[in-house]
Amino acid sequence: MNQPFFARVLVVDAAPGPLLFEEMDAFLRHGFEVTLNLRNVPERDAVRQHYGERLSYADFDGFAPQLVLAALARDGIGYEVLKTRVNVPIDRAVIEGAVAPALQRRLAVIAQAGVGVDHIDVATATRQHVLVTNTPGSNADAVAEFALCQMLALTRHTFAYNTASHDGVWAKSNAGPVATELSELTLGLVGIGNIARRLAAKAHLLGMRVMGYGSARFTPEQAATLRIERKETLDELLGEADVVSLHAPLNEATRHLIGAPQLRRMKPGAVLINTARGGLVDEQALADVLSDPHGPLAGAAIDTFAKEKAQYSSPLIGIDKALLSPHIAGTTRSAIRAAALQAVENAAAILAGREGASIVNPQAGR
Repeated sequence: MNQPFFARVLVVDAAPGPLLFEEMDAFLRHGFEVTLNLRNVPERDAVRQHYGERLSYADFDGFAPQLVLAALARDGIGYEVLKTRVNVPIDRAVIEGAVAPALQRRLAVIAQAGVGVDHIDVATATRQHVLVTNTPGSNADAVAEFALCQMLALTRHTFAYNTASHDGVWAKSNAGPVATELSELTLGLVGIGNIARRLAAKAHLLGMRVMGYGSARFTPEQAATLRIERKETLDELLGEADVVSLHAPLNEATRHLIGAPQLRRMKPGAVLINTARGGLVDEQALADVLSDPHGPLAGAAIDTFAKEKAQYSSPLIGIDKALLSPHIAGTTRSAIRAAALQAVENAAAILAGREGASIVNPQAGR
């Protein structure tokens, strides 16, 4: 492969395991000068042995913005590309510092391996002419599969049976109401992006009725093509769905989209699944409803939280009807690989002046 440019990239968090080598090889093929953060790389010795001086190395906490900025500005050189994978906070100070005139090289691209960019200050990036890229569709099948998995776990009460069985209790006759098959249930999708559409297709194969509530861009024509009953209001969907699965982006309009009033409007015996963003749900309100023996919800599966990683805490911890997981819905080998390589290609395309990059803020164009 030709190397049409020379640019520096700071990889704050690489793909895990063997996929790291594929990602680094892709950057090197494109002619990038790579600095790899080794903080969360268990196989760091193998990486150093394999790449030697072909890479530069750093070791810092990617969740500490001041340390990210220090790494970007080290030696006064700077980087054209900042690559991130998980929800590393890229705030105003980081972005403004990375484009400071004192640096020899100014940040041009923030390459996110994944879809969500709510952890990136896109407004500041736009003002500073920094393009933010993401990888839509890279984990759509993985997240849709996980949502389906959690749907089955909740509606078939598998976690309750598992707990009882481990406690030595034969709970077949007293673990709760008799389960309902998916073909008897209605799935309500909140947000109709790639993941929701993949989940809808899988649900249809299982005989489920599927409803959807999304933005104005979700047209009646699209709904008909996807065989999704289009609901005009969120309340209408909540009142009819047996399973509510969240797939909306997180922004000021959607923060705490599901709060106490919305939870109380849900159908008796319904379940809630969130594989999108933690801020979509008021976790305290959900904890209160799940703890209420007369509340409408039979359970909730939550994969994303308002506070994650080292800051992880939630009022849902310890509630029996809450099935919790550590933001792993999109964590499959295929999804991680696709996102990592697409993030590389996005950055390479932009710096080489080619079309095809997935750009969140094209108005920031340099």
